[in-house]
Amino acid sequence: MKNAVLVIEDDALIRFIAIDVLEEAGFTVFETDSVLEAVGILAQHTQIGVVFTDFNLGSGPTGLDLAALLSKTRSELGVIVTSGRRRIAKADLPGEACFLSKPYNLEQLVALVQTMMPKHTLSEVGSR
Repeated sequence: MKNAVLVIEDDALIRFIAIDVLEEAGFTVFETDSVLEAVGILAQHTQIGVVFTDFNLGSGPTGLDLAALLSKTRSELGVIVTSGRRRIAKADLPGEACFLSKPYNLEQLVALVQTMMPKHTLSEVGSR
């Protein structure tokens, strides 16, 4: 069952706060500070259902680059992009990705992750 979240954030304090609130809400959480590591984590952990990524991750690909890649290769994943420096319009987000502006309310983050988590069909649940 996909009940895990991958948090991609280069600011360690913000990353740890997001991890803490998501774990308290019952999610399994994986973490990284780069898009390149995120791709590897996603390949290894198929239980991830939602990716929560900062837009600006220092040098290298952005969170929006990752969202675009995932919309083409892993469209079943929920993707949430966040930023405090830039607002991203829905039209600029790939696929079904959504934007959460920083600073965000932690309860809002949990609710959005719950909404974006893939829903499983009865046959998928019954086959376990």
